[in-house]
Amino acid sequence: MSKAIVLDCGGVMVAPVTGDWLLAPTFDLVLGEGFLKNHLRRFRAVRSNHLHYLPDMIKIGSDEEEYHLFCKLYRAVFDEMEFPLSDAQIEQMAFIQTYRDDRYLLFDDVLPYLSRWRGKYKLGIVSDAPPSTRRILTQMGVMQYIDAATFSCDLGVLKPDPAIYRATLDRLQVLPGEALFVDDFPSKLRGAKALGMHCVQMRRPMPELFQTAPEWEGDMAHDFQDIDEYVNALR
Repeated sequence: MSKAIVLDCGGVMVAPVTGDWLLAPTFDLVLGEGFLKNHLRRFRAVRSNHLHYLPDMIKIGSDEEEYHLFCKLYRAVFDEMEFPLSDAQIEQMAFIQTYRDDRYLLFDDVLPYLSRWRGKYKLGIVSDAPPSTRRILTQMGVMQYIDAATFSCDLGVLKPDPAIYRATLDRLQVLPGEALFVDDFPSKLRGAKALGMHCVQMRRPMPELFQTAPEWEGDMAHDFQDIDEYVNALR
């Protein structure tokens, strides 16, 4: 029997409007309209060298701290790319990445199903995300349905570290075997499965430039209706 549904955010409830999590809307005003066509591949390759600045990976509690980390991240990335940006442009990039609430697209089925599940199941979030994600989800109306949420910035660890799953399970007061976990990345699902959670991979249609996670070896869903049917089968 499943007493709880625990959800990832990116790829499950929200998608990046631009197709890339680190390029918020209006980024082209700073980088130019041809950036995606001419530099996206290089941008994605180079940023992997500087993820120690990514707010998701560091224990922080405020949007201001997030903003300053994005300043460091963008400066390091664009310097390595030899893509010249002024300090003011770096700060503008970090500002829109941190403070623009329209950088995520909420899938249409999220709020209806969260409302339907509320009271029937305990609802949780486990997500690799910075502090601003909590703010955005609150404004989208998601957090009103959530009983417990753990973001990587709360602990300074990423999935599949068991601590991030346990934090939400403990707050929900459910055992791993009483919870269904939904994520789009196989490695993060395997981390939850190792604790004994039921796991389903979400395979939503995503924006054109989004890098879709590979399929995993377990159960899959394509929307929240599939999740509803799956969790009902566990009862």
